[in-house]
Amino acid sequence: MILPKSPEKGAVVSQRTTDQKVLLEKYILSADKVGGYEEADGRKDAELVEDWLKILMTDGLDFSFPEKIVLRWKEVGKSKGKKFFAELSETPFFRRKMVFRAERNGKEAFVHSLKIGTTYFWRVAYTDEKGRLKHSPASFFRTEDVFPRWLHVEGASNVRDIGGLKSIYGGKIRQGLLYRGCALNKRIEVPPRGLKFLMENLFLRSELDTRGSDGESGNAFTGKNVRYFNIPLRAYGNIFSPDQLENYAGALRVLLDKRNLPCYTHCLGGADRTGCLIFLLCAVLGAEEKDLLFDFEATSVFSRFRGKRYRSTEYFKSFMQGLRDLAGKDGEKMSVNALAENYFRKGGVTEKELAKFRSLFLEKDA
Repeated sequence: MILPKSPEKGAVVSQRTTDQKVLLEKYILSADKVGGYEEADGRKDAELVEDWLKILMTDGLDFSFPEKIVLRWKEVGKSKGKKFFAELSETPFFRRKMVFRAERNGKEAFVHSLKIGTTYFWRVAYTDEKGRLKHSPASFFRTEDVFPRWLHVEGASNVRDIGGLKSIYGGKIRQGLLYRGCALNKRIEVPPRGLKFLMENLFLRSELDTRGSDGESGNAFTGKNVRYFNIPLRAYGNIFSPDQLENYAGALRVLLDKRNLPCYTHCLGGADRTGCLIFLLCAVLGAEEKDLLFDFEATSVFSRFRGKRYRSTEYFKSFMQGLRDLAGKDGEKMSVNALAENYFRKGGVTEKELAKFRSLFLEKDA
């Protein structure tokens, strides 16, 4: 007989690495010191921005992978099992489950990329001496509730769930519906194991590719049961032309069809085009401005796709000013949430579609 051993039943476990904890602490301290990173206030603030970048943006290192959680079990009695797998589910019935192969010792499995602030039930699946499939009794633990939910997709970087942020409309943005990250093919080639993890453990239904249609884009899941959408997007001050307004609206509409969820959206690095799209989508969902800015800057802080992507760069300022200008004389007074809604309306998105988007992507507090 197989019995779960650790984590202890009901334990709260972290998926953050030591490096991620240190970087997040430094990020918060730097944000407080710089006070918004406004370079216009003089040389002192500009120097603080550069200090912040030197501390946090180290080329060649990648801190965008979650810490693995070790599940351990023990054998009781004379019977011996083999071919061990750890199964995890958000329900005790295991109707929808993530599966991780055991390590060679047959007594533990490393699991990762779980939802934040979520209770998981887990058990061991194995075969007995007669080749019959057996399951251990179930145990459970809860993951730490710290945004973002980083995802480890082999061969990829900067992959995370947009869910987990608090909304001004109440509750949080729902996890497990929209993932963002780098490209999966062309200049970045994710191996079959990475694609399989997206399909089988993250339950992927569609890929929203925002790269151009000039040979840069391409379906990473050809021949698989994953829908493919190629909607070329631009970034920052270049998103306000009629064709871009229409394309951004089209990207939102992909997410209104439940058949396309969960969806993985990307450009090349998942930083600029994807960063602008996610910023606008999460703003519509009611994320607060400070959280939107953190999520935008997290790409440069944690992933291998470096660059000066922070809020007081000229290109990010052109993005924000463009949103205000698009709103007209009241733009300077409007919240970032209202500006994002206005942007999508200009692209033809209706109030009914915005309401449907929120109904799909927001979960109320229990």
